[in-house]
Amino acid sequence: MTKLHFTAVPHAEESITALRARYGDAGPDEADIVVALGGDGFMLQTLHSFTDKGKPIYGMNRGTVGFLMNEYHQDDCWSGWPPPRRR
Repeated sequence: MTKLHFTAVPHAEESITALRARYGDAGPDEADIVVALGGDGFMLQTLHSFTDKGKPIYGMNRGTVGFLMNEYHQDDCWSGWPPPRRR
């Protein structure tokens, strides 16, 4: 099973709590994919923070601008995601 780590902007607390309850949270070191909940600025910040970990980042829009982000879907989170590829 793919392990996820969720990170979010402060005003997305309800969303991150719901996703963690549904999918769990493996933490940043054990995760296969990092999920960023916020806007484009937060996505860029997350990419910068996790560059050295070599993990894919999947962004869901919970901010004000979302050109870089995917739509937020709590109940069907995996529907648009490709399976993670191993290196």
